[in-house]
This record gives sequence, C-alpha cells and structure tokens, in this order.
Amino acid sequence: MGTFLINSERPSMNGTSATIDMQSSGVMMPPSVLDLETFTRCAPILISDDEPQIAHLYEVLMARARLHTISIPDSYQALDYMLNKPVSLVISDLNKPNLTGIDLLKALRQDPTMTETPFIIITATPEYESRQMFKMLNGSAYLAKPIDGRQLTQVVTQLLTVQLADQPIQ
Repeated sequence: MGTFLINSERPSMNGTSATIDMQSSGVMMPPSVLDLETFTRCAPILISDDEPQIAHLYEVLMARARLHTISIPDSYQALDYMLNKPVSLVISDLNKPNLTGIDLLKALRQDPTMTETPFIIITATPEYESRQMFKMLNGSAYLAKPIDGRQLTQVVTQLLTVQLADQPIQ
C-alpha cells in the first residue's frame, strides 16, 4: 500500500543540501541531522504499538537516523507520558487494545499544548472512516503496512524538521 499524507500543506524539506562544518573535525553534516538529534534527545519520538517486534523495528529505524525514541505499548500509559513530558512526534498503531490510535490522537488534541504535535498512524487495515477522523483531528501522516523503512524515516524527518523550524529560538 502507500502513504497518505493528510496535511499536504506542510512544507516539504526535500532537496536541502546545506551543511555545517563540524569545526576542526572536517565532518560535513546536514544541519537538520544535528538539530533533530538534539531535539529528539530533549523530546523523544513516542512509539506506541502493542506488537513488540514492530515497535522495535520503528526504534531501530529511528536510531539509524540518529533520532531518540521512547516506546510505550499501552495507550493509556502513552497518553499519560505525552501529557506530562515533552515529545517531538508520535508513531502509533491504529488498532490497539484499550484506546485506538484515533482515540489516542483525539485525547492528545484536547490538550492545548499538543494540538500541533506531529502524529503518524500506521495500520495494516486502512479504513475510510479512520482516515477521515484522522484528518479532522489534524493528524500528520497515515501510513499503510507493510511499511517501507526509508519512507517512514523520510516522513518522520520531514515532520520533525517542520516542527523544529516552528519552535521559538531561546
């Protein structure tokens, strides 16, 4: 299946080639990699999938991109974490026990500080109704399994880059 980017008005960060010289080391790295690594260290990507092997796969994909994660399979515990600690982005399965991914997104959007947090749903059973509700709740990306690791990493990186660009400079 494919990717359904619900909020297509989000700017695409593809094709950027700016680099930062890592002082005397001579290592050239895109600034987004450095910024995203720090950003996700302070506010990790929350992964909420009740299948441990799938959650681990997402953790490995994010680690390869030098992004920090926390995995919380239970939706209620994930929601509690998100409402009490900073997260940069959420990756959730749609069909989970207790709260579905849509229920989790709905609960998250009720907190005024979490209305813009990027939220990705990944599902093996894409449904029209869930996609519509996801769109109404300002979800970021609705992806169908089987997931392409590069595609997921690219979507996450793009969403985080936009999220980081929207942060005030302190």
